Amino acid sequence: MGSILKKLKLSHKSLACPRCKRQLRVPLKPGKILRITCPSCSSKFDISFKNPILDMFNWDNSKDFPSNIKLVFKNFNTLPTRAKLTIALFIGAILYIGVSFYQGSQTKEFSTPNAPQLEQSLF
Repeated sequence: MGSILKKLKLSHKSLACPRCKRQLRVPLKPGKILRITCPSCSSKFDISFKNPILDMFNWDNSKDFPSNIKLVFKNFNTLPTRAKLTIALFIGAILYIGVSFYQGSQTKEFSTPNAPQLEQSLF
């Protein structure tokens, strides 16, 4: 996971100190809570990085199916453009593979090579 983040140049994130507003560069550690100490004002605060794509699919079991689907679409609209494109390309690739597989299975005839062939009669 770390090497993927480095290849995409997503190994660090800039954020402002909540007390003095100085820009700080902190490492990305998905799923972990980091304690940050500002070098200017020495204030300490915790940060955590959540994956917005995974958060989009949070399912609330207390709600019915249509409400959860509406929530997924609402969360999708809050994603950054890059994440939306990634999801759209992934779903498109899955659909393309599925359709190709389905069409390929429809055109093949399955027969055993040693089975006797029956001749059809006109009468």
